[in-house]
Amino acid sequence: MSATSSSPRCSKKVDVAVYDYLSKAVKGEAAAGNIVYDLKADGVGYSTTGGHFDDIVAKVDEAKAKIISGEIKVPATM
Repeated sequence: MSATSSSPRCSKKVDVAVYDYLSKAVKGEAAAGNIVYDLKADGVGYSTTGGHFDDIVAKVDEAKAKIISGEIKVPATM
């Protein structure tokens, strides 16, 4: 994707997972296992930097809300 693309850029928010784990570890609550950091957990998102798709942000946010609510089902694997 070029720097001038009008498509949103996806981002993995690794900082959310690290902060969550370390916060729990400090409290002695860290658990092993598979923890999913999806849209609902704010573990992934998109960047609006550059304003290249300001005209569709409302539609993207609407789709995000529908994914979080379960109205739109996203496959676990592609």
